[in-house]
Amino acid sequence: MNLTTKINLVLRYPSQSLKLLPKGGFGAIVHYRMLCRTWWPHDFSTILDVGANIGQFALGVRERWPQSKIISIEPGEKAFKILSKRAAVDPNWTALQTALGDEVGLIILNEYEYSVASSTLPVSNSHAEHIRDVGSARQIKVPLKTLDGSIDIEQLRSPVLLKIDVQGSELSVLRGAENVLRNISIILLELSIIPLYKEQPLFDQIYSFLRAHGFYLLDIVDVSRSIVDRRLLQCDALFARE
Repeated sequence: MNLTTKINLVLRYPSQSLKLLPKGGFGAIVHYRMLCRTWWPHDFSTILDVGANIGQFALGVRERWPQSKIISIEPGEKAFKILSKRAAVDPNWTALQTALGDEVGLIILNEYEYSVASSTLPVSNSHAEHIRDVGSARQIKVPLKTLDGSIDIEQLRSPVLLKIDVQGSELSVLRGAENVLRNISIILLELSIIPLYKEQPLFDQIYSFLRAHGFYLLDIVDVSRSIVDRRLLQCDALFARE
């Protein structure tokens, strides 16, 4: 059973999601469900998938936009091996191995056993308390670039969707994308209400940055709650250019 078939089954039978989907894949299905709502107005020509992990998001949206150019960016060694193999069979899908931020150089990546939690920031105590234990971390040095320096802006075909899921480094990615942002129609990103990673910027800081750069909050499409007391921890937010 291929991923597209599994996605369609999950949309019809949500209670079966854990049986149908691979570990770490459900987030892709949430995004897929949101993007394929009947009111969705855009046919994206370019999709920038920042924090791609093993390509769940790209696979999830490929059926909806079969002609879109997808650029997936992932720093983790283990995740990138799987991502690059998946991208290799799709001529319109490019995979780049680097971390993104607002500086250029090298940075330590905490590559956790639970790979979707891997981050350039260490997890806080709140993560294990309210979500799950991510396991031990293997610290590796990875290249650090800006999104502006990684993408040929002249090659971006509009409209462009920018998805960011980088476990606490969202604001750094945005600060390193001043030029790219001028070409973005919609941004989908994960925002935290409480710090799940040490020193991570929270919802209000990222919201203020995007408002200052001409984007407004369009929708909250998914939320994560504490396994302890059900408090709101994170949300996946859609921002649109004014």
